[in-house]
Amino acid sequence: MIGILYFYSKSCQYCKRADSILLELQNANADYAKVEVLKIDEDARPDIVSKFPHDRVPSFFLGDRKLYEASPEESRAQMKENIEKVLKVAGEVEKMAESKMEFSRSTSSVKIPRGFDLNL
Repeated sequence: MIGILYFYSKSCQYCKRADSILLELQNANADYAKVEVLKIDEDARPDIVSKFPHDRVPSFFLGDRKLYEASPEESRAQMKENIEKVLKVAGEVEKMAESKMEFSRSTSSVKIPRGFDLNL
């Protein structure tokens, strides 16, 4: 399963908005619901946060690639649009990974290592 990292802070009002939007999108779309989201509290896990460069939360990463970092100027609609893009990308990567693994099983000649990086 390909997942996204979601950096947040418990005291961040934009993160609370992002939580609400994420839940709304995942409840409305079965494909989005399949995307694994690992929430990482910046205050509790500075050891992890330091490995993923970003200036603000909420921030979303796929592997080491930052897909989205919220801005205080964004409206709710803009944030929703951006989070939906994150879920779409993660879903597409998951489908590509499944397709390549199916190809591997059918040909027995191509081996895809677990946790491979697609270098988006």
